[in-house]
Amino acid sequence: MLTPDCNDSLSPLIRVLLVEDDQIDRLAFARIVKQEGLPYDYVAARSLSEAKSILAEHSFDIAILDHSLKDGTSLELFDLLKAKNCPFIIATGTGDEETAAKVMNEGAYDYLIKDPELKYLKILPATVSKVIVRKQSEEQLRILNHAMQSAKDSIYIADLEGKLLFINESLKQICNLEDKDLIGQTMQILGQPDLKVDIGDPCRGQNCAIESEIVMQKAQGGSFPALLSESFIQDGEKRIRVGLIRDITDRKAAEIVLAQAKEDAEAATKAKSEFLANMSHEIRTPMNGVMGMTQLLSMTTLTEEQQDLVQTIQYSSDALLTLINDILDLSKIEAGMLELEERVFGLEDNLKSVCSLLTGQTQQKEINLSYHIDENVPNTLLGDNSRLRQILLNLVGNAIKFTQQGNIAIAVSSQKHSQGKQELTFAITDTGIGIERNLLNKLFQPFTQADASISRKYGGTGLGLAICKRLVELMEGTIWVESLGNIGGNPPLNWVSNGNLAQGSAFYFRILMDAAELSSPFDSPYQRAKLAIATAEKSALKILVAEDNQVNQKLALFMFKKIGYNIDLASNGLEVLEQLNQKVYDVIFMDIQMPDMDGIATTKIIRLNYKSQPWIVAMTAHAVGEAREDCLEAGMNDYISKPIRIEELTTALLKITQTNAIA
Repeated sequence: MLTPDCNDSLSPLIRVLLVEDDQIDRLAFARIVKQEGLPYDYVAARSLSEAKSILAEHSFDIAILDHSLKDGTSLELFDLLKAKNCPFIIATGTGDEETAAKVMNEGAYDYLIKDPELKYLKILPATVSKVIVRKQSEEQLRILNHAMQSAKDSIYIADLEGKLLFINESLKQICNLEDKDLIGQTMQILGQPDLKVDIGDPCRGQNCAIESEIVMQKAQGGSFPALLSESFIQDGEKRIRVGLIRDITDRKAAEIVLAQAKEDAEAATKAKSEFLANMSHEIRTPMNGVMGMTQLLSMTTLTEEQQDLVQTIQYSSDALLTLINDILDLSKIEAGMLELEERVFGLEDNLKSVCSLLTGQTQQKEINLSYHIDENVPNTLLGDNSRLRQILLNLVGNAIKFTQQGNIAIAVSSQKHSQGKQELTFAITDTGIGIERNLLNKLFQPFTQADASISRKYGGTGLGLAICKRLVELMEGTIWVESLGNIGGNPPLNWVSNGNLAQGSAFYFRILMDAAELSSPFDSPYQRAKLAIATAEKSALKILVAEDNQVNQKLALFMFKKIGYNIDLASNGLEVLEQLNQKVYDVIFMDIQMPDMDGIATTKIIRLNYKSQPWIVAMTAHAVGEAREDCLEAGMNDYISKPIRIEELTTALLKITQTNAIA
């Protein structure tokens, strides 16, 4: 049975058209196909007209034609078969040499003489296979020649003496030789000084490719840069060279533009870094005054409310100063302005100070923070104590952030380095949530966080680990991380994981320092005072403030209290929905960025699912443009921008009264 498309490469059968008006020959053909198990999917036509009808609807891999038929000769099918790219064999018992010559000249692939004993059928399968292989080779050669002639790149094939065996149209056009037969000519006729004629065999009998940049001369005048790739291969007993010439004018122009852009970008980066460094320094100076005066104020006699206000200022000032310091440090490093100090310090004092500074955070989470120093680690070192403490504070602080309970451990080991210095390896391990594999290598990039979505649960600027990496590199070291069986960063070649980290993460860094004698005691920083939150009776207007930041929650409490309102607080969208299930609120001031469920998603749920509809005011630092439109489209009634002032709260509440939103 004939399948619809004979050119389907997935078909294992050879599709054959047999044109034969003799029934005995048709039966003999069918018998030999069956007996020999030939892979033929064939159809038989008994006349020229029937053959033409079949060819109008189907295609074949090969046709076997009886030359003399009752309604004409096979010559009438030649053009149709050629048009369908189908090779054909003539098998006839009535032909002669003249007929054979004629059909071969007209395109037949072979000519078989029928004999009374039908012995020709024995050699027919081999003839069919030979013709199909020949046809496939011709087709491949045709496609290859068409591709090479149509290629935009210039292509030539020559022997090692420079005699041309092939040249495509692109190269002919460049050399203005389109109308000439160049096969057998030497490459000298191309007029290209950079194309060597007699090149020898640079590959010494091996197959290889050599690339070089050359200049191609245009016959009409001018030149252009090009990349020459010459492949040297063995063709039977002869060595040949295949050359491909590609115009790289655009690439060269792009390289010039890229080099200039790189230079401009480096200059801009340096200017930016210097600007940030100077600005951060200018901001840091008054911040120190604010923090110092706040500390003095906290030591005076204050009311409970005043103490809470002062402590809120201290927390905010600390957070802002940390951010300013991070920006300053990163800017200094990028601008090449940061220099390390060389002072003697005690390593254990350094670790004690880190643990002391972070004790409050670990106690709140009931995390056990400990350190261990190997016996072979020197007690005193020569280096930048404050920068080492900064690295440890960042890494341990990061571990605390992502650890809800369990342990955080700092371990220090040492070995003698080839330069005579101590090679110190620090390991900070935790029992936290761990880090996914696809995020590991992003950790040490500036402004990058593991969770950057609007609902991210953990704060931070994404600068800490990037600064740690830069500081470690300044100390001639490297930093890396291991978590959940994966490794990120740049571990040393001789480092081997112990494989015991079943939970959490382990940050490692290795630096070089000299051993020294301790010359001065370690001074610990001042400790912060505890918070005290003032409360008062609620007013008639029921207000809920959704805000995840504790400082902003306290700020909201004080601000609403100043204008005569008591409020309830929610830390995220899920808590908002829980409180709405228990109590009807007139107004919700909704922060946009919150963990677990953000303000926009929460508003959409409220508008769809709650019978009592509160007036919702967005509190966002991006209340302009698309962010503002997103708030209003989600169903919010109003918005106010951060930082929030008391007069803005009063105005927002006044709008509610004026629009009669609250019953």
